[in-house]
Amino acid sequence: MSIIDASLSHSRTVLGVLAFILIAGAISYITIPKESDPDINIPIIYVSMHHEGISPEDAERLLVRPMEQELRGIEGSKEMRSTAFEGGANVLLEFEAGFDSDTALSDVRNKVDLVRPDLPEDTDDPTVNEVNLSLFPVLVVTLSGDLPERTLLRIARDIQDRLEGIETVLEVNITGEREEVVEILIDPVLLESYGLEPEDLLARIGASNRLVAAGALDTGSGRFAIKVPGLFESADDILKLPIVNSGDAIVRVSDVAKVRRSFKDPTTYARVNGNPALGLEVVKRTGENIIETIGAVQAIIEQERPYFPEGLIVGYSNDKSEDIRTMLTDLQNNVLSAILLVMIVVVGALGVRGGLLVGLAIPGSFLAGVMALSIMGLTVNVVVLFALILAVGMLVDGAIVVTEFADRKLAEGVPKEIAYGLAAKRMAWPIISSTATTLAAFLPLLFWPGVVGEFMKFLPITLIATLTASLAMALIFVPVLGANLAVVVRLVMILAVAAAGYGTLSSVAIEMLEPNSLAALILGIVGLILGAALGYWLGGVTGRLLERTEGDPEKAKALAGPSAINDSDIDETMDPSKVGGLTGIYVSILSFSLRAPWLVLLLSAGTLVGTVALYQVKGHGVEFFPEIEPKLMIVNVHARGNLSVNEKDGLAREVENRVLALGAETGEFKSVYVS
Repeated sequence: MSIIDASLSHSRTVLGVLAFILIAGAISYITIPKESDPDINIPIIYVSMHHEGISPEDAERLLVRPMEQELRGIEGSKEMRSTAFEGGANVLLEFEAGFDSDTALSDVRNKVDLVRPDLPEDTDDPTVNEVNLSLFPVLVVTLSGDLPERTLLRIARDIQDRLEGIETVLEVNITGEREEVVEILIDPVLLESYGLEPEDLLARIGASNRLVAAGALDTGSGRFAIKVPGLFESADDILKLPIVNSGDAIVRVSDVAKVRRSFKDPTTYARVNGNPALGLEVVKRTGENIIETIGAVQAIIEQERPYFPEGLIVGYSNDKSEDIRTMLTDLQNNVLSAILLVMIVVVGALGVRGGLLVGLAIPGSFLAGVMALSIMGLTVNVVVLFALILAVGMLVDGAIVVTEFADRKLAEGVPKEIAYGLAAKRMAWPIISSTATTLAAFLPLLFWPGVVGEFMKFLPITLIATLTASLAMALIFVPVLGANLAVVVRLVMILAVAAAGYGTLSSVAIEMLEPNSLAALILGIVGLILGAALGYWLGGVTGRLLERTEGDPEKAKALAGPSAINDSDIDETMDPSKVGGLTGIYVSILSFSLRAPWLVLLLSAGTLVGTVALYQVKGHGVEFFPEIEPKLMIVNVHARGNLSVNEKDGLAREVENRVLALGAETGEFKSVYVS
């Protein structure tokens, strides 16, 4: 017994499996992580070293060379590049695409630990970093307005704590902030009057602000920890610090100096629409849903908005969820449009039954493919969405062929169970070979080397999963659905109308009665029962409309045998002149082509060669990504000389003022960010 016969003889099991696939696929589509770019490992690891004030020449000699000597032996590294600059150096290692990032990171860290003793004493600990696209910010929350810098920083840190409490958020980094410091303003006259030097004051403050590990005290009858307060926690702690004592007289810091909170000198400036700003860069965890993550972040911001001070402007930039949401909407619209158009065409050619069966094949194949992607641990990204849209036009071929053949047998009077079984068995190999041919065209993309190959492998994986599901839909589920369409339609009608009845009467009960009262519950159950009864009746009427004449049993019995697939009664002699319309034109062209095969082959070869030659002469070239209208424009300001940060800011302000004036005139800029 073939798998097709087994499916038809166990139709309830097959329908149950189909229902499971549809439900599980829908759940997978809702819960699968969605992101803009595929999560691939960029084969680059770099070691960053920082040494305050070191010259580029010394950085090359003291930092780069020892590091290169050790890292040269890393297994799997393809290329090593080093850069020395004032204040530090970087050593970059490039690996082959598809490398094991965990193993490579471990090997690099081990080598860096071996080099650490050979570096100068004042060099900060080297850091090992990997390039990971999933660790780039998915959203930047900007805080700006005519507010003091300390107020903006306090609000930014409060929001940072709230956002990092979200489960799907890995970290939130504040950009544009300055490190807070405590300034001690010494009065030299007062200091000299006490016979003190500035070094005495600085030494006493440095010796006092220390963490003292005192351990624990065991008294014999108990044990308790000892805490020795040694760190400054407020400005008063510094002001009350004794510097020197003489008998009962104590000279404190407050006697010779003043203390105030301040910030370090700025090294960068950041503004949004001309106002000073801070940015909170939100990084999601790898594999998490970008839409849900950004939605949770924006929900917390909106909850805090009523408590923000007047004049604070909160904005969002680099929102990658907008592109993902747009692509998902486009996908859903394409799928619905494809189902509608295919059903219109098939209903016009084959009838309502064929249109329903082919229409069910599209969402069934999609949901099964998405479930397979979820099981493999993949995400929905721009490449997957492109593959799904590409598959819309290819996954209905098998279902159309099976439905058309079965519809022809039904028109001959064959019972529906036998007709769909014959259609699936007769068309099995043509459908399998057609699908395999399509998959063979995309299969080599799985072995595309390099970073681009890692990026593009999602395309063949998605197509293989979706088209394989369409093959199962065409050969197993469509025949079973066709043979039991009346039962399926009645069941769907019962569920749909019952749910509608329950929802309608429940909403009426909530408005008229108490939401959780017994009467409201009873009214909802009554709506459910009435809806189920109405759906049962509507399903029966619809099922009878879809039924076809089953024919006489003798002919069906004959067709069920081995001779069922032998169309020996077909008239192989046909006069093209007797066929009219578009079909007649096609038959005439086909008849001429069969009489002159060499001419057809010659025209085909000439078309192939001519097309390639014409493209070489008139073609517009090749590019990796198509040119599209960008959402973002960056203006880079360059100048000669070793400028200070304030001089750079002055030049940037000139350009910024021009851009803001242009934005005010045209109204086409959403935001202007200056760094």
